[in-house]
Amino acid sequence: MKGRSIAFFLAAVLCLCGAAGCAGEGEPQTHRHEIFYVEERRPTCTEAGMEGYWICRICGATFSDEGGKEPCEPEAFPAEGHDFFREALKAATCEEAGRIRLVCTKCDYEEEETDPAKGHIWGPWLTTRAPSCLEAGEETRFCANCREQETHSIPASGQHKFGTDNVCTACAFVCEPTPGLSYAPVTGEDGNLAGYAVSLGTAEASQVVVAPYYEGEPVIAVAEKGFCDCNGIKTFTSYALLVRIGAEAFRGCTGLRAVELADSVEEVGEMAFYACSKVVSLRLGSGTERIASNAFYGLQALESITVSEENLAYSGEGNCLVERKSGKLILGCGSSVIPDGVREICDYAFHNNCLISCVEVPSSVVRIGTSAFDGCKELTSFTYLGTAEEWERVEKGARWRDYAPFGEVRFGA
Repeated sequence: MKGRSIAFFLAAVLCLCGAAGCAGEGEPQTHRHEIFYVEERRPTCTEAGMEGYWICRICGATFSDEGGKEPCEPEAFPAEGHDFFREALKAATCEEAGRIRLVCTKCDYEEEETDPAKGHIWGPWLTTRAPSCLEAGEETRFCANCREQETHSIPASGQHKFGTDNVCTACAFVCEPTPGLSYAPVTGEDGNLAGYAVSLGTAEASQVVVAPYYEGEPVIAVAEKGFCDCNGIKTFTSYALLVRIGAEAFRGCTGLRAVELADSVEEVGEMAFYACSKVVSLRLGSGTERIASNAFYGLQALESITVSEENLAYSGEGNCLVERKSGKLILGCGSSVIPDGVREICDYAFHNNCLISCVEVPSSVVRIGTSAFDGCKELTSFTYLGTAEEWERVEKGARWRDYAPFGEVRFGA
């Protein structure tokens, strides 16, 4: 690098002086040097320098002496670079970048640059409101630089922890059951009292509340026909860990708008929610293992079906209630999309649903049960995602499509 700089500089000098070569072709290679002195050039912040030297204006040879006796290669000095002083124009914060002016102390050159945002330095999370059984709490942390704060929710435990006196041991909430409810003893397999089954009794409230214990024993079931045809009931709230919903327990309860089965519920009996015509949502918890085939039939206004992902027996995929092991679609609703892999659409699965307007049946289905789509008066489009030949082989129960105005079955995707 140093050699190239010197050669470039010497060439420039020779050009300025109009020098010719030392000798032409065939001429002697000696001559009398015509020497002059090149002053030393000190380096600057941005430009290289060079020590002083003597140079022949004819041949470009360089010497350390005026007499041209001592050839040399002048030493080049690299540029020194700026020595900046930093002056803050706008201070950087945790979230916003700042601006800095850089001024060279040697040559007064200046420029500006961005000072990156510092970023928050967060302290530990501090609980500012403790969670309760059913209400979320709150935690907060602060930035050590700017005291900015972040707040997060602390989840509630999700349920009370009741003693046999129906008082929560965690938050002291007292569960007052609806007056007038009736309780019948339930005997376990060993013949001893296992708990109680609740029913309406003389209660007249529209909002029924069931406490977890009755006379110190757990309430574990809703009795058969316990609230059958109780049209005045609009909500049913159970703090009890119910294990079973008895046959016809809520049959014809046209005031109910939602059915939500807790994780504790293992079994739903025959026609337990039959003809609950105003129910719009159904949710099953993780523990449900057995559902009678007609437990939910006649839910005309049903819009959504959800099942806990932890439930091993049933799935809520596509807003359908499907038995995982058998691939049977037990219940559909107004927004159902029948999942691929379903083997059978059970009897009365969509019976009288007044919301569903379009159905696509996957080619995995081999049976459509009795009255499966009977009474679906808004069902104007019905497609089988297979061939006409495959459709002919699908078993179809009696009245499977009565009063459903979709016309001809379409085929293919």
